Amino acid sequence: MTKRRGRSGGSGRRTTALALLAFLVLASAIVWRKSVGFAEGQRLRQLAERRTELDAKRTRLDGEIRSNLTLRKLGAIVEKRLGLKVPADSQIILLTRPRADSLP
Repeated sequence: MTKRRGRSGGSGRRTTALALLAFLVLASAIVWRKSVGFAEGQRLRQLAERRTELDAKRTRLDGEIRSNLTLRKLGAIVEKRLGLKVPADSQIILLTRPRADSLP
């Protein structure tokens, strides 16, 4: 009887120890995966916030460009920086393109 007890008692302990070890490995893997997912979620939220900020900045800059492209503002900047002046109507020559059917 003692032989039977030794075999079953030892294998039962070994099975229990292996089951606990497997549970510990599995639980550790789950915790690791959840922490990686949480970190990735934070990174994605930060990237989304950054994208929103950049979109707002682009919209603001587009508005500034449109407002600065008016002829009055642009003409003043050109006259000041480049020393150019708006020509008089008598100084403007309009060139027309010859029509394709009139070419030899």
